[in-house]
Amino acid sequence: MPEELAGGGPDRWLVVGFYDNEAIRTPHGWRLSIKLTATHQENARLPGLTAVI
Repeated sequence: MPEELAGGGPDRWLVVGFYDNEAIRTPHGWRLSIKLTATHQENARLPGLTAVI
């Protein structure tokens, strides 16, 4: 994250977890479903940003 957005605070958001992915072939092409399950976070709410998982 650029310093002007970090405001002297943490400049990164660490997320640890795992993904569950599913690929389904339909008559209209492939459809992908991706879900992240976060098991640990650091600095989830950086200044000026809203964390969404």
